[in-house]
Amino acid sequence: MRKTTWLTSLGLAVCLLGTASCSTDEQTGADDAGATQNASAAPGSEDAAQSAAPDGSAASGGPDGAAGTAGPDGQAQAPDLSDVPDVVAQVNDTEISKDEFSEAYQSSFEQASAQTEMTGQPVDEAALREQTVESLVSSELLLQASAEHGFEATPEDIDAELEELAKSSGMASGEEFLTALEEQGMTADEVDAEVEKKVKIDQLIEQEAKVEEPTEEELRALYDELSAQQGAGGAESGSGGAEVPPFEEVKEQLAAQLTSEKENEAVQVLLEDLRAEADVTVHL
Repeated sequence: MRKTTWLTSLGLAVCLLGTASCSTDEQTGADDAGATQNASAAPGSEDAAQSAAPDGSAASGGPDGAAGTAGPDGQAQAPDLSDVPDVVAQVNDTEISKDEFSEAYQSSFEQASAQTEMTGQPVDEAALREQTVESLVSSELLLQASAEHGFEATPEDIDAELEELAKSSGMASGEEFLTALEEQGMTADEVDAEVEKKVKIDQLIEQEAKVEEPTEEELRALYDELSAQQGAGGAESGSGGAEVPPFEEVKEQLAAQLTSEKENEAVQVLLEDLRAEADVTVHL
């Protein structure tokens, strides 16, 4: 695995380590607890899983979105990025280079290829390219805004964030998380630099994209929606559906889901505002 630009959240590192999945889409549903939540920490990230190729290589697709072909040795080929310009995009005075794009795209491509193995659907490389460059642009917009606000990340902030990321990835400590990333090709300084960016962006989002706590009415509405979905699913399958737990038992989960959805919406609004005020040119 290669190191990668982690966009707006080092949460992608959790995906890269293969210990969790990340998605740009907010997903709702009801499991045996009544409701689950799975939303991205960063705009433009993909559902993640490790490639199942024996040598770690990913299944490939061509620039037109067709599925990749196997090489002479039977191994899947890497995506062809020869047509990517040296400067993929410019955000105000900052250029996003081909190298930055290629690292981020390759990681997303491997994740998408792993999904392809399960779904049978070819990787849509055109869409994936667009998602990747838009994520890089969004990340740069947030970083620039964070710098304008003068946000700082102390060593204590960085250590605390590493601990949180370790917890999210199922590891015992930030040190273990750091060691795992070093084994994947990153240095401690590179990890610290990326964590620092994440902390600063989180500070910006906390200040500029505040959301209100979900109301009782909102929670009840979501509960009713999920209950209806659960019942409909059971009716279609003829099973009658699983019994939906009482509202109070899943209230905390529902609140977390609604809060996450509101935060994602607020970040999107913030990004739209930042982009409207910025000079952004995409060359891809």
